[in-house]
Amino acid sequence: MLFRLLIATLFCFPSLTIAQDKPPAPKADAKTGPSKIVPKKDAKPYVPEVPDLYALVAKPLGEVRPLARAYEADQGALCRKYAMAMAPGDFARLRKFYSDWTAAVDKIDVASLSATGIEELDGLRQRVKKDAESLEDGWKKYMEVWALMPFAPTIALFEENRRTLEPFDPIKVAGQLAKMRKEIDDVQREVKDDKSGTVRTVFFTKARMERASEAVTSWRGTLKYWDVFYSGYDPMFTWWTAEPYRAADAALENYAKFLKDQAASRPTEDKSPPKIAPSPPGLTTPSDIPDPKSWLGKPSEMAGVIQRFQADLFGRGRLPGFNELSPAERRDRQTKLLEAWLAALAKIDFDKLMHTAQIDYLLVRTNLQRELDCQKEQVADGPRRPKKDNSDEIVGRPIGREALLSSLAAEMITYSPEQLVEMANREYAWCEAEMRKAAREMGCGDNWRAAVEKVKTLHVPAGGQTKLVRDLALEAIEYVKSKNLVTVPPLAAESWRMDMMSPERQRFSPFFTGGEIITVAYPTDTMTHDQKLQALRGNNIHFSRATVQHELIPGHHLQQFMTQRYQPQRQSFGTPFWTEGWAVYWEMVLYEKGFPRGPEDRVGMMFWRMHRCARVIFSLGFHLGKMTPQQCIDFLVEKVGHERENATAEVRRSFQGGYSPLYQAGYLIGAKQFWALRQELVASGKMTDKAFHDAILKEGILPVEMVRAAVTGQKLARDFKPSWRFLGELPDAEWSKR
Repeated sequence: MLFRLLIATLFCFPSLTIAQDKPPAPKADAKTGPSKIVPKKDAKPYVPEVPDLYALVAKPLGEVRPLARAYEADQGALCRKYAMAMAPGDFARLRKFYSDWTAAVDKIDVASLSATGIEELDGLRQRVKKDAESLEDGWKKYMEVWALMPFAPTIALFEENRRTLEPFDPIKVAGQLAKMRKEIDDVQREVKDDKSGTVRTVFFTKARMERASEAVTSWRGTLKYWDVFYSGYDPMFTWWTAEPYRAADAALENYAKFLKDQAASRPTEDKSPPKIAPSPPGLTTPSDIPDPKSWLGKPSEMAGVIQRFQADLFGRGRLPGFNELSPAERRDRQTKLLEAWLAALAKIDFDKLMHTAQIDYLLVRTNLQRELDCQKEQVADGPRRPKKDNSDEIVGRPIGREALLSSLAAEMITYSPEQLVEMANREYAWCEAEMRKAAREMGCGDNWRAAVEKVKTLHVPAGGQTKLVRDLALEAIEYVKSKNLVTVPPLAAESWRMDMMSPERQRFSPFFTGGEIITVAYPTDTMTHDQKLQALRGNNIHFSRATVQHELIPGHHLQQFMTQRYQPQRQSFGTPFWTEGWAVYWEMVLYEKGFPRGPEDRVGMMFWRMHRCARVIFSLGFHLGKMTPQQCIDFLVEKVGHERENATAEVRRSFQGGYSPLYQAGYLIGAKQFWALRQELVASGKMTDKAFHDAILKEGILPVEMVRAAVTGQKLARDFKPSWRFLGELPDAEWSKR
């Protein structure tokens, strides 16, 4: 989404992006008034440099590139997960990864590869070897100074337990911190008092002292990350560990500085007798790397074109003299660049492209045309951000009906804003009926709002949310695997992580956010009493049951994991209808499959479905000029049952968080698109659930109509125009009458 948001900002709202680069204001003349910017007479007309796209298509990447991409993605996921390469457990996991990849690459038969493929395979083999040697070298060098780190095993254990969210005794942890501080002081004293040049088997050289200082600093950073995770969020942890943590942190800082200062006076050569370093740990579990042969294949011929497309558009602001141009001149340059790209794209022989590349071609063309159309739109006046003297004020800029229609067309949505609001109202009515059923089972009669209020009281105590989220995540992973709904690669299930959300961020995102990292919203000690209560109620057990699987697996984390490995060139064309639509679609599938355990779970899941309906209604209503931010907040409170603080944060996020105007509507609308496609292909018996979901993930990020074209093998033409009526026929609703 970052690319799309950047481009939308550059093109549609240039005044927002150039403010920091504006040239100095012209000086006023006493007689003639403010002077005008006069273009240089010798300035040459701007001629965009667009490459020969046909030549880029004619030289596609080799068939080993997808395998290399998978290695890069897997390596990144594991290195982010196991960042303590100096810890035996982390080192062992990374070591096994490189060993497994070395064996996998060596099994590939080069006889079946093209010349380009053989070259790519050799490059991949060298990359794996180099990375493995770098890991081993780092471990060997650390082992030369590990005896100076008596505190390291404790820090490593803290962090390993934090990852797995093992329960702990705060009193015991405080004692371990106090012991750690003593260990640091003792070893520092030994080094300071040493006269022989060797302490704890470590012979001091300048390089070793510097390396030891860097290692201490690294361990200090790990300990700080561990403390930030719990501090302020877990009351007992905070009460017991605040002082011993500060003491241990200060001791580590002082020790690192002491070692660095000592390095200058130490010899540069090692005169100590040879030593045998402790053997690195090893793992013997089976390889979890997919068969490398399954990754070999011809990438899209458009991959090189898309790479250049990204470079040209991202590099626009860095062109010589760009920041000195007037807004009109900048817009003229942008328009010329887009027109030149469209002309170059037209020279590609569309019919000779393979189907995957045809989809990429249409994506590039659609994005170019949308941004070109954006140049013609009149940018509305007025602020988009709150004034500095009132940070709580919510200020937005409605874009109007015509701009909404243009944005929907660019997303390949063939419905009007009014029709989509009508769909959301119908969906809301269905959700309300489901809510009443659950409310009756809970003893609340038809009063579903009372059922929602009851569910809000069912939360874990402060400090208990991390374990709840872990258990819900593991349950959802096991559920989709046991029901054979989607493939969950072992590394995807292993590599997700958890963070706690700061109070400041919760002002904009009062609920969980996710992907590879699920960021958990819950009360912290710096919140007001009312904010704490609303955070508890808004992130209760049954609301969380829907949000955890939405953010992790089978939702956003699985999405991101797959898109990094399959069709990665399409990540440039992010769309909320695919990204958020997929996650909400899974809420719908799991509800249908019986994932909720009882009426309270159903209330929690329906709360979020109603919330998605409300997002369509209030966001489109706002941009149609029919609702104010305050009316949007009231709507969420009255129609969904949000806490007012949380509703305010949701609206603030919607209009001030850098999201595109259609982003909030994309959740439910995208989900309905996927649902309609599932009815077409799975309910009809043409595909199984697992085959259907795997196919979608392997196609990467696309407008859902393009997903349909990819999965069904629909014949495409250069002049393709969206036509899918995934909602059937809907009448235009008179929004003003609602």
